Amino acid sequence: MLIVMLSGCEANNFSAKSGWSGAVTVDDTVYIGTQEARLAAFDKNTGQVLWQYPNTEEEDFKGLYGSPVVKDNLIYIGSYGESSGSLYAINIETRQKIWSFKSDGHIVGSPVLTDNSVIFGTSNGTLYSLAIEDGVQEWDFQTGNKIWSTPVVEQDIIYVSSLDRNLYALTLDGKELWKFPTKGAIAATPLVVDGTIYIGSFDKHFYAIDATKGTEQWSSPFRGDNWFWAKATSDESNIYAASLDGNIYAINKYNGSSSWTNPFDTKAPIVSDPVLIPSGLVVANHNGDVFLLDKDTGSELRSFSIKDPVRAPIKSTGADSVIYISAMNHTVRAVNLEGTLWRDLWCYDSKENRTCESG
Repeated sequence: MLIVMLSGCEANNFSAKSGWSGAVTVDDTVYIGTQEARLAAFDKNTGQVLWQYPNTEEEDFKGLYGSPVVKDNLIYIGSYGESSGSLYAINIETRQKIWSFKSDGHIVGSPVLTDNSVIFGTSNGTLYSLAIEDGVQEWDFQTGNKIWSTPVVEQDIIYVSSLDRNLYALTLDGKELWKFPTKGAIAATPLVVDGTIYIGSFDKHFYAIDATKGTEQWSSPFRGDNWFWAKATSDESNIYAASLDGNIYAINKYNGSSSWTNPFDTKAPIVSDPVLIPSGLVVANHNGDVFLLDKDTGSELRSFSIKDPVRAPIKSTGADSVIYISAMNHTVRAVNLEGTLWRDLWCYDSKENRTCESG
């Protein structure tokens, strides 16, 4: 089952005609890549489509899996592509392409920005750094297998995982500082908190790694019943890690022990990144079931079914209990979970280019 799911994800689900991009909110606008391979901007409060780029099928991005990143009125996003993907910089006001860079492989993760650079990985195992102002390549670093994750930059160190089973730490000019080996491929994006990296692997283990030394922090890694793919999230005490076994686990940050009596079983594999909001912990699975959990006990507070797989990360500003969900049925929706209630704010069907039924 595990091998079938992984090969299926690459051969059938990763394609130039699909995608599972997460949302990003800036002021009153939500930006997201649709399954029609267009970058769409929505009014955060009403769901009205403000614009889409590009607006012709012949010019689409050929698959958008990573979330867009916004800085200084420019939006950066990577395309999966047909033979290989490209990284784009789009002006938000003029909706014109400022530059693009064709890479050596498909782009699945999101880019990460520093003051002067755009950094992203490809399915060829290459980590690129481009000049942010014009997209000119500054350097590249080669891993031993595909990069499906999003790089993370913390304290001027780049952390990136690879399907070659390693987590890498690099300087901002692309020099390797250390690598941490696991016994399985790593598709997850690292979570870096207070000098520790938290990340799961396809070896069914979840690790805490010293961000400076690259050494394991816990006496032994936490073990799940299946692969860890989603990026974890955290609060002051716990790490919340979702697995393809359908469980979400609460793990003590400091010793790697279970914080809940039992993990919460969603009954279907989880690829989507969970998110913490004031109302609790939100997680979605491959059946399209979305759960709001009490983060302290793991008990269910509310659930809802979209009836189609959710693979994109669930997003929130963190300031309120509004979440943004992109599902494989071509819908993007905003939901308010304040008070543990489920209140649909808006829903948009990108395939039909119309408002969709919510609730």
